[in-house]
Amino acid sequence: AYNLFDQLKLTGSLNIHALSSAFESIVQRHEILRTNYLSTNGIPYTIISDCKDNYFNTIDLTTIDSNEITHKLDEILTDENEYCFDLANDNLIRVTLIKTDNQTHHLIINMHHIITDGWSISLFINELCSIYTASINGKTANLPELPIQYIDYSNWLNEIELSGLLATKLDAWTKK
Repeated sequence: AYNLFDQLKLTGSLNIHALSSAFESIVQRHEILRTNYLSTNGIPYTIISDCKDNYFNTIDLTTIDSNEITHKLDEILTDENEYCFDLANDNLIRVTLIKTDNQTHHLIINMHHIITDGWSISLFINELCSIYTASINGKTANLPELPIQYIDYSNWLNEIELSGLLATKLDAWTKK
């Protein structure tokens, strides 16, 4: 399914509004998280939305029998891990917060690999923690301005490829 999937178990009190707002801030901060991929006559292109809705969902399992919680949680995790994103129409990030009791939540973050990689996940989690912590302390996270967005990097790579520089360097490297 080409997904990068992470599940975190959160224990203790949790400010769900602050957590949801932290995700919203990250989605607004990074255009790639608001990007969809389309194609017309075989020509691919991207659309970057101003905002994305419905990527943060909550599920409350506190009303079901405690013996069933593990089974239901496993079922949700499996479904989410196997989710097939529609690159043209879906939010390519899905966040699900599952409450299993008053002090335990399971946070599922599921992103299509086209918008992230393993290295970026740790940066994402660090930003999430910074924004959430600042929010619950009544502050604004002190994150640096992003000098470029992913589309800028992608355009730079395309320019290098079109200039022939990449082919020249690859040819020289493979001859070594």
